[in-house]
Amino acid sequence: MGARFKFYGGQTDLNEPKKVTELRKTIQVAKAELEAAGHSLGVIVVDTLAAAAPGVDENTSADMGAVLGVLQTLAADLKCLVLVVAHTGKEVSRGIRGWSGQLANADAVITFSEPSGDARLGTITKVKDGPSGERFAFGLKVVDLGPDKDGDAITTCVCVERNVLDEASLNQRPMTKASANANLIMTAFARVLAGFCASSPAV
Repeated sequence: MGARFKFYGGQTDLNEPKKVTELRKTIQVAKAELEAAGHSLGVIVVDTLAAAAPGVDENTSADMGAVLGVLQTLAADLKCLVLVVAHTGKEVSRGIRGWSGQLANADAVITFSEPSGDARLGTITKVKDGPSGERFAFGLKVVDLGPDKDGDAITTCVCVERNVLDEASLNQRPMTKASANANLIMTAFARVLAGFCASSPAV
């Protein structure tokens, strides 16, 4: 079985048609390679939105609407999930940084926070046509991928489900187990993290 991940480390620009065309071709090549190895293209991860759209005004509907349109078209054409990593502003409670339409156009939004200790918290901020507010906990486990060409260790992290958090530090309602959709997304995160360093250059 071949590698399940393809990593593209080149600079792209989701607001530049020529760059988008190049990216689409790269993804199609990666898709064909995955299928030849017995896998399917299930998730495209964009990390981060700001880095993938340099120079775009995050606060305007014209710029951000065009970028989101590109991502939605990729998802529809390739029949896969496009998972976008974005940041909040200084006020985390206000959600995704920039144009408010980002939340409106997303099918689902999960907000991650880092409470005291080694546990992380995920909150389902939005699920289109479904309930929001569900929360789940996870930790990060360091995994050794072996040495690089200089003999230095290459490490990454995988997500480990957690069911208990320090409620006093969170000052929020008790945890619930992750929903089916949340589990799918967390599994995608775990696989991306586990295969990141071992992936071959592509998408």
